[in-house]
Amino acid sequence: MVIVVVLAITAAFVGVMVVNTDTNDDNSVSGASQDGYPVEDFYVDEDTAWRHAVVFATDWVSEGTPGLEDWEGAEAQKGPVTVYDIHGKKLFYEFTVTKDGRAIGEMEMAASKVLGSSLHRVILSPPLNRETAAQKAIEVAENEYPNYKISSTKPVCYSYPKEGVMVTLVKPGAKEEKTVIIDAYLSSVVPLKEPEKEGELGAWSIYDKIPAEERVERVEQWNEVAKHVNECKMSEMSGVISKQP
Repeated sequence: MVIVVVLAITAAFVGVMVVNTDTNDDNSVSGASQDGYPVEDFYVDEDTAWRHAVVFATDWVSEGTPGLEDWEGAEAQKGPVTVYDIHGKKLFYEFTVTKDGRAIGEMEMAASKVLGSSLHRVILSPPLNRETAAQKAIEVAENEYPNYKISSTKPVCYSYPKEGVMVTLVKPGAKEEKTVIIDAYLSSVVPLKEPEKEGELGAWSIYDKIPAEERVERVEQWNEVAKHVNECKMSEMSGVISKQP
């Protein structure tokens, strides 16, 4: 069973911890396209997303947030899983949280400032076995399209928060390509269309739901949170989540 804690994201949740504001983050929206604010223009690098994850977790543990009692002394690991949307755009970085040598949860961080909130979910269960999920997805795709060869697989969020594996197949000797999404838990093929009713399988992207006029506000929201994150002394940040005085 996957236990998920959904927490409100505002700048107020981020503790002001030390006194260094030196940063390489671009905290402005200059250069944004006026015809849609493309998500790629506002991608967040993995290290920046990791720093946000550590600051959020440290702040909540320090405040005694219910559900995170076991996270004191845990560590947010670098090297996240990158989860893509159905169009192949980076959507989330999922950082594994470990304690005493075992995985106890995950933090799902935005891969683009266009999402607004830098943190989307805290998952209080061990991470999905993505290697197994990918292998099962390959088996399903090969069974559905026996005349095609697997080109690539990617973790995908196909109907938030549902996750799966996006499999790209090519037909040998032809320039024909197919994309198949397999649900990570059901190992079933997901129709590449929006669900018509609640509970029905279907695929859609969070990015498609954010209109251009709203994206600039979301980028600014992300930047406001980043100002607080950048006040931490990053040279001392090891990834260990511990209470702060």
